[in-house]
Amino acid sequence: MLKKSFLVLICCGAMLIGRGQGSNLEEGIVWYNKRADGASNGKALPAPIDRSIDHFKKAMLEPGAEEMAAYYLLQCYYYKGTFTEVSKDEAKAIYKDGKELGERMLAKYPESPEILYWHFVDLGKWGETYGKIAAAKEGVADQLKEAAEKLIRVDPDYRDGGGNRLLGILHFEAPYIPFFLTWPDDDEAIKHLERSFEYNPDHINGLLYYAKVLEDNGDKEKAIKTLEKLIRLPVDPTNLLEDQKDIKEARELLEKYKK
Repeated sequence: MLKKSFLVLICCGAMLIGRGQGSNLEEGIVWYNKRADGASNGKALPAPIDRSIDHFKKAMLEPGAEEMAAYYLLQCYYYKGTFTEVSKDEAKAIYKDGKELGERMLAKYPESPEILYWHFVDLGKWGETYGKIAAAKEGVADQLKEAAEKLIRVDPDYRDGGGNRLLGILHFEAPYIPFFLTWPDDDEAIKHLERSFEYNPDHINGLLYYAKVLEDNGDKEKAIKTLEKLIRLPVDPTNLLEDQKDIKEARELLEKYKK
C-alpha cells in the first residue's frame, strides 16, 4: 500500500531511498501534475503526459520506486488515451499497455488499492475500445467485478469509496448477456453507488452515473435533481479535464431528461 510512502513524498518533496534515486519518480509526478496545462476544448497537449510516462517507465527500474511509479503510470495511460488527440486504434493500444501493466503489477502487489483501482480503469477502457460484448465474452467484465470487490475488501474508503463506485458503474455499464453474463443489475448499481456516497456525497463522477442509473430505472425526477446538484459543484483544479468532461455530460443529460 502506497499511503505511507506517498505522504513522505508530499511532505519531504523527495523519495529519499538513496543518493540520486527517485528523481525520475519526482519528475514524473511534476509532469503528471501539469497534464492539463495548455488544454483546449477538453483535450490535453500530449507533451506533458508523454514526458510523465517516460519518467515513470524509467522510475520503475529504480530500487524501491516500482510500485508508486506503476500506480502513476497506470493513471497516465488512462489520461493519454482519454484526454489527448488519439485515434480509436491508438487509444486501444494505450489502454492495452495499461491493462498489461496492471496485470503484471497485481501479480506482485495483489493487495495494493492503488494498483487495483487503476488497473480496473485501464482494463475497463480497453474493454470499451475492444467492444463491450466481445470483451465480456472474453471474461473482462468478470475480471473487473473481481477487482472492484477486492478493492472494497482491501480498502473500502480508497478514493472516496472507489471500490463501491467502480462496482456500481460496472453493474450499470456491463452488458447483460443471457446464459453468459447475467449478474449486471441496476439495483446493484444503485446500491453500490449509494454506498460510495457515504465517503463523498459530492463525487462528480459518482453522481453522474447515479443519475444515469436512476433515469434508466424510471426515476427521472431524482435523476434531474442529482444532475442539478452535480453541475453546481466546483471543479477540482487537480482533476480539471476529468471533472469538466463529467460536468459537460451532466449538462447534456439534464437538457435531455427535461424534455
